[in-house]
Parts: sequence; structure tokens; C-alpha cells
Amino acid sequence: MKIVVGITGASGLPLSSRLIDVLRQNSNIHVHVVASEGALLVAREEPCTYPDLKPCDLVKYIKSMGVGIDVSLSSMYASSSNVPDKVVIVPASMKSVASISLGLANTLPTRVALNALRMGRELVLVPRETPLGSIELGHLYKLSTLGVKIVPPIPAFYPNPSSILDIIDFIVGKILDVMKIDHNLYKRYKH
Repeated sequence: MKIVVGITGASGLPLSSRLIDVLRQNSNIHVHVVASEGALLVAREEPCTYPDLKPCDLVKYIKSMGVGIDVSLSSMYASSSNVPDKVVIVPASMKSVASISLGLANTLPTRVALNALRMGRELVLVPRETPLGSIELGHLYKLSTLGVKIVPPIPAFYPNPSSILDIIDFIVGKILDVMKIDHNLYKRYKH
């Protein structure tokens, strides 16, 4: 299975890096990353991963994980002839959400997402903004009616998280849940 992880210019890079790390451990999954210029800027200001808590050169960091990364619209993934099985954009900035909703392929991640929609592939968005206004909710609703899975990065406390990594793993686990990929990143609720 081929999965493309898109990273856009919103806070939440530890979610991206943890998801990539978990996916690449599955021998049945080929992972590739596409990023926007905004993502590269955010990486200079916030940690790429936890617990490092250091800003990073996003391209070098992803490559150090043994995963390919593209930022140019000339990437093979910009073409609908190379659409992966699944696309997940984490974090998805509201600019990217709006662009996808309006059909604007102005960055590589939005282009890959639109190709996935056109070709009937699975698309998951992890929107990173709060609070959400009517305009943002309208775009998210429109995308959900097109079959896009929306996974807001909202933590749960029933698993009794003891660290930031536990919270990250819960959110990444929920992303994997909607992608129908088995994992054991968090304790499931039992009554």
C-alpha cells in the first residue's frame, strides 16, 4: 500500500513525524511525504518531533527517517497518474483545507489531495486551528460530504495520558483508525 503524508504550514509537526514513524514500521506500507513551503517555515519555529523539542530542517529530518520528501509541484505525486492508495494531510492548515474545498492546487499537498479526490482514493485531513469559525466549518463540512475523513487533533483523557507522547499517540491512533490500519498506540475505551 502506498501512503502519502502531506505536511502544511500549521502547528502540529510532532503529529506528522509520529505518524510517519509508525507507518514506516509496517512492511506492507510505502510512505512518501509531500510538504508545503509553509510547513518548512513552521519547522523553523516549532519542534518536528517530541521529545526533542527543537525546531528542525524538515526536509533533512524526514530524509533521516529513511522516507522520501517532495516540496515541488514537479513531484511525480503532483500527477493524477501517480495517486497513492491513501493520502493524509497532518497538520492541515486552514489555507490548505480551504484550497482543497475550492479545488485550488496551489501547493504540492493540496494538489495530491485533489488528485486523491478525483481518483476516488482515501483522503484524511487533520485540521489544525482553533477556534473554528463558520467559514472553516463550511469548508470542512463540504469536504466531509465528498467522503474526506476529518480528524481534528483533539486529545482524550480516558486513556490517562502521562506524557505529551501519550497524547500524540492517541491522535495518531485515531488517524490510523479512520485509515483502517491496525495499531496499539492507545488503550481503547472499556466500560
